[in-house]
Amino acid sequence: MQLPELELPEHPQRLRETDGLREIWDPIRRQFLKLTPEEWVRQNLRAHLVRDKGFPEQLMQMERGLKLNGMQRRTDLCVYRQSRCVLLIECKAPSVRLDQKAFDQLNRYNLVVKAPWVLLSNGIHHIAARIKETGPVFVKDIPHYNDLTQ
Repeated sequence: MQLPELELPEHPQRLRETDGLREIWDPIRRQFLKLTPEEWVRQNLRAHLVRDKGFPEQLMQMERGLKLNGMQRRTDLCVYRQSRCVLLIECKAPSVRLDQKAFDQLNRYNLVVKAPWVLLSNGIHHIAARIKETGPVFVKDIPHYNDLTQ
């Protein structure tokens, strides 16, 4: 698999090949994972948040489980502050369009998580919004960690 170019700053990733399977290191889960296009986005976005946006890696949780309408689901990434998820992130492969269907999925997950911020990314396009009672307020750029309380 050719790794897709992303619209994120380049940060080195730990890759390996085992028995013909390409893998990428996830420092949060502390293990190598199958290198899929979505995992490529997830790990590069995580690196960008930590290195460029001030997010503490120790306050991130990958693939947190949740129950939605009686079904088990997983969020891609939650960022915490004071034991509360303040940013819920959904990652898609670069080939996936960020359309209303993808944003609706993120919002359904957020009905359970109740994060004040959400981020949808395919590594090329990013949609960030502050969730208010009146609905999402979209912002131009991925916020800095310090801005998540404002």
